[in-house]
Amino acid sequence: DRHRANLSESARYVAIKVLDADYDSRPETLAQLEREFHNAQSLSHPNIASVFDLDRDGGTYFLVMELLEGDLLTNILRRLDNRPMPRKHALGLIGSIGAALAHAHRRDIVHGDLKPRNVMVTSMGEVRVLEFGFAHARSLQGELDASHEGVAIGTPAYASAERVHGFEPDPSDDVYSLACIAYELLWGRHPYGGRSALLARAHGKRAQRISGLNHRQWHALQRALAWERAERKIDVVDLLGALGTADAPKEPVPPELLSLPDDVGARRRRMLGLVAMVVCATTLVSYFVTRIPPPLQNADLSIVLPKAPTSTDQSPPPMSTESEEVVSPAESTAAASNEAVRQRPLDRGPSTADSQAPAPARTVP
Repeated sequence: DRHRANLSESARYVAIKVLDADYDSRPETLAQLEREFHNAQSLSHPNIASVFDLDRDGGTYFLVMELLEGDLLTNILRRLDNRPMPRKHALGLIGSIGAALAHAHRRDIVHGDLKPRNVMVTSMGEVRVLEFGFAHARSLQGELDASHEGVAIGTPAYASAERVHGFEPDPSDDVYSLACIAYELLWGRHPYGGRSALLARAHGKRAQRISGLNHRQWHALQRALAWERAERKIDVVDLLGALGTADAPKEPVPPELLSLPDDVGARRRRMLGLVAMVVCATTLVSYFVTRIPPPLQNADLSIVLPKAPTSTDQSPPPMSTESEEVVSPAESTAAASNEAVRQRPLDRGPSTADSQAPAPARTVP
């Protein structure tokens, strides 16, 4: 970190891996190390960690490699705590590891020691397979893996029976190792409870079927987990095709999200969806509230409505500009009668002659 502070942002950072073996006293092993270094250096793939140089400082040999910042798959599996990874993330991870193996196998290069500790997921979600091509130079030594019965076994849980016996690495050995990793990602547990292939075969242990896999997927995984090479008649490409890794999402997933088991991830997605719905509803309410105009102040809001006509055949009376007194029909008839009496001259009654005289006849010309 002190050196990093003094370098520019465009400077290239590398990782140094010190090899603790005494190669000076074993020239044949040193020659094998140099051959495998050139093989690893020839591999150029997005899912394979790059190796730049092999050098020495006195009697100490070291490798100059690509600097990766992230988390190892073994730590991710430990945080999952025997729970399966979400299916789409697991298939995507299996597809990335398998793509690295297929690229190397096409060039006759075998990893020979594939295990979760040799797989890294960077902080950006990219998958890298580490220590590719150094199976001969390093001895096949694994940590003591505990079985369910608590018996310590000294062979790697992800190595094929042939590799445990010390046979030359073969592409089918990588297929077995990949199948063990795939099983653990999809089911949450090692196919043989952490036992090596030799111990599982001696105890007659069989991998339990993974729920949710169709017949083709499970049949391919069973073939890849076969204890004998003669029975392991499947390559990496066929295994990836049968599992359907090509249909998995391609976007990178950071290691902290891969560490969430399927049930926790589902709850988190439901919670995020609920929060998104609440935010959208609040935004819509705020929008419509701000769109309502404010009430008018100091304004006469009274509206004068015209009187409805009594019949549909009568048109409404014309509006007068002058104010008129509204009277009822009875009052109007009485007033007209009184006015006629005032205008009529005093009438003493008709005479008898006048009343009996016949009406004059009308002649028609």
